[in-house]
Amino acid sequence: MTPHVCGYRLCSCGFPLDKLPRYQASEHECDIASAISGTGPLIPHAETGTKPPSNVGKFVHFLASGFQASRTGKFGKTKIPKTVEDAVRLMVPVEPLLANWPHGFEGYVKKLLHEGDPEATSAPERLGNWYQRLMRFREPEYDVFKDAVARVIEREFNGFHPGQLASNSSREWLPATEAARQLGISAQRLVASVQKKEIAGKISQRGLGHSQTVVPKFEVINIAADRRRFWSTAVTCDYLGVGRTQFQFLKELGVVGEISASERPPLVDGRFHSNSVEDFVRKIRASATDMAGEAVLFKELTLKRTTDKMALKKLIHLICDGSVAAALEDQDVKLGDFRFQKSDVENVLRSERHSLDWTANDVARLTGWKAQAVTHWCKLGLLGSRKVPHGPSEAFLVRPQQLAIFQSEYMPVATLARSRGTTSRKLLSDFESKGIETHGAQMEGKTTRGHLVKLSDLASLLSEAA
Repeated sequence: MTPHVCGYRLCSCGFPLDKLPRYQASEHECDIASAISGTGPLIPHAETGTKPPSNVGKFVHFLASGFQASRTGKFGKTKIPKTVEDAVRLMVPVEPLLANWPHGFEGYVKKLLHEGDPEATSAPERLGNWYQRLMRFREPEYDVFKDAVARVIEREFNGFHPGQLASNSSREWLPATEAARQLGISAQRLVASVQKKEIAGKISQRGLGHSQTVVPKFEVINIAADRRRFWSTAVTCDYLGVGRTQFQFLKELGVVGEISASERPPLVDGRFHSNSVEDFVRKIRASATDMAGEAVLFKELTLKRTTDKMALKKLIHLICDGSVAAALEDQDVKLGDFRFQKSDVENVLRSERHSLDWTANDVARLTGWKAQAVTHWCKLGLLGSRKVPHGPSEAFLVRPQQLAIFQSEYMPVATLARSRGTTSRKLLSDFESKGIETHGAQMEGKTTRGHLVKLSDLASLLSEAA
């Protein structure tokens, strides 16, 4: 079966190919496929304004073959891949050449130039067969690649003959101040990048002690595209629909990877690649199913729900690989508002806990007490517990035995009042009149809450009444 026999939809036997198992392709693989099929540009973010010609498949194979050595040890003799797996494997080294345009491609040409024959006196000779094969692609759509090669030769080659390539001298140049204004950065920062040869540009002397820096417009367009591809923390949080605290937790889990400054293109401030963030959300959305029953939002999956960080990490991991599926949502719904079955969430958190200890919320659910009061009793040492980290603060974990001991010693006044059909204020007044002391109260505004009375004092009161 080929694109010309049976097409892309049917096998030669008539079987529809869309019925075969499908796997999520990366953005790079989709870009290559759309370029070969003529529906998209070969350089996705360069904004070159050109469409790939009919032989773009051969050109992509030429780029990939530069990384593959044949059985004779020579590069450029790579065979056409026969399976999808072979094609995907062959295209892997092409991604950095195209995704970070033109810096990735120019860095590759610079490497070829420096690794060439040091005795060669011309750039074509230094680049060898790779240069000759590039020049066979005469279509104007490949001029952007040849122009990039010319820029590298101008900067890096000091021999006699630079070859027949020359960068386009008619390209529009922008003063550093205007280029910096368009990019939203300082002119000093832009000039420094030109001086370090991180970006294309020219510095000329104008008068005594005065220099002028200009940058080609194409470079400004490419830098702007890079700055859009890399997001700041604020932009990433807004896209995901989560707060800073939960975003920090996602980074700790490795779900959202931070790109170091050395790995980012020049003049890029954002630390998070938009493609990886979008792929993360797309993967979760792809595993979504119909859901009924009570739900929990993704933005609610924080340490406020459980103090067990490892259990929460396991839950996020299961959500990412599709084991815990989200509910079907519209495309404009942010990750923070994705819904998950509450029973699934609680089952994972319960099964992954490293102990059977209860949190203050657990104790509150079991007894009907206020979680705030439970925490306060733990702080006072009335309710036995152990401290554990809880985000920037701390929490308390209570063993079942400790709760049993506490209940054998104390009775919350509010619980006693409910059982007798009266109010806490009335009971507190009675206790005070009879000289019975309460414990564990906490000031809240102008009143107090969380009073405890010892069971031994209640027993004494009953004995006196008898």
